[in-house]
Amino acid sequence: MTMNDQPRKTLSLKKKRVIKRADIPAGKLTKPGKAPAKPTKAKSQKTRPPAKKKPEFSPSEIRARELYQRLNDFEVWRSYKPLALGIEKAIFKLCNDEKIPGASKKVVNKVLSRHTRRDVYRANVLRGGKRYQLDAKEGGEISEEQKAHAARAMKAPDKNLQS
Repeated sequence: MTMNDQPRKTLSLKKKRVIKRADIPAGKLTKPGKAPAKPTKAKSQKTRPPAKKKPEFSPSEIRARELYQRLNDFEVWRSYKPLALGIEKAIFKLCNDEKIPGASKKVVNKVLSRHTRRDVYRANVLRGGKRYQLDAKEGGEISEEQKAHAARAMKAPDKNLQS
């Protein structure tokens, strides 16, 4: 027997299904080389735990509000009279004496910035006159340059002002 006379062995594909193109309905044919799309199962709707709520205000914002409320006890502060230059030192001293927690430089600057950016405060600076310490003692005079700065600031819209 020669090699050509031997029966050919057929290859069997184990656990694989062979689909002939002729067996597929016409509407289900895909492009050659792409497998037909498999039907997707409906994903089970897992309930996620509720997202962790962010605090409404940052810790520095809470401290700034507390400090602002404390400073409202002073008539000079409440009536928006022009404050003496270097008033932040007096505020730090007040915080230290009364043991107000969290009176950092950032918090004090935030409070002063909010207070001095209000139009009422700027209008009082624009009028000129005296500057005041927290205890209502005089703390200097308002210069012409400071008046001009207040006038410019009142004309320009301030985007950072929070009521």
